[in-house]
Amino acid sequence: MPQLLRTLAVLALLLPAVPAATQERAPTPGEAAVNAVLSHRAQWLHDATPFNACRVYEALGRPADFPAGIRPAHRRLLSRTDNPCAPLAPGTQHGDMVFLDTLLVGDSTAKVSVTVRAGEQVHREQYRLVNLRRGSWGLDSVLAWGHLRVHAARPPEAAAGAPQPKPARDTADDCTFHRRAPGPARAGSP
Repeated sequence: MPQLLRTLAVLALLLPAVPAATQERAPTPGEAAVNAVLSHRAQWLHDATPFNACRVYEALGRPADFPAGIRPAHRRLLSRTDNPCAPLAPGTQHGDMVFLDTLLVGDSTAKVSVTVRAGEQVHREQYRLVNLRRGSWGLDSVLAWGHLRVHAARPPEAAAGAPQPKPARDTADDCTFHRRAPGPARAGSP
């Protein structure tokens, strides 16, 4: 037995140390809440739309070891983990993306609000979580609303002199939000 202990001690000294970023650690309460939302979206909704890593990083307080508190299976759902808030290369845009809007964590409850953009469709989801006292959060409820269609305020064809379609209702500053698909007015609608 003493020989085995000496051999293990020598091996421990000779083996290279594992970098801190790859070591597993217990997630903070905020990271555990984000893990619960990532898990729900991936496993229950079967939605692999990536989360904007910068918004997650900012909401978690810019941890030095980001994304160490995110489960390895869920890290693939983050847009970029090596440098989450680096500017995008010129000419590139965010495609379909989930943006973390709010992360509020208390002792027994948490609330996570996200905005989901998939093509021209945008909606919001609000997750209410309860502390399971095992270092993780359980899903209490999910509220989803919106399902709006977003169009650029001035399409490229308009700049070229092409005829512009009739402006849709429910317009806002730079975007047009449609509660229903644009088209001819239905009988009885305003």
